[in-house]
Amino acid sequence: MTPRQAQNFLYEWERRREAGMGRILLLGAGIGALGGLAFAALFWGLSPNLSLNEAELPPFLLLFARWVGPVPFVFTLALPAFAGLGAYLALVAWRKLEAQANALREQGHRPAERKDRAPGLIVVGVGVLMIAGLLFGVWWELNRGAF
Repeated sequence: MTPRQAQNFLYEWERRREAGMGRILLLGAGIGALGGLAFAALFWGLSPNLSLNEAELPPFLLLFARWVGPVPFVFTLALPAFAGLGAYLALVAWRKLEAQANALREQGHRPAERKDRAPGLIVVGVGVLMIAGLLFGVWWELNRGAF
């Protein structure tokens, strides 16, 4: 990592860590819950006649599954599982970034006064152009009747 990259990293990390680990964990859990919601919706959409194998469920889950039905049962299992996974991954990322920031501080690097935004703007601009091109291509093919 060049000194400029280290300064930009420390600048950005100092700004992000002001929110605290609790907020980052909640953000990770929220993103994970949205992923769980999408997973359960896809699972339900791909298998609309969902049924549960009652021989494989523990008794407390079996009672709950019979009470709410198979589709809400999948949703109630997927949301907390994916939320927990998201919170765990956010915690792992927080710890790694904090360790990297501490290592850079020990090497004598200090945060930049102001972050250089030009490289980030170039990357975002290229990404936006690629997505716009892809959407235009899909629109073009749909209007030609290719699908």
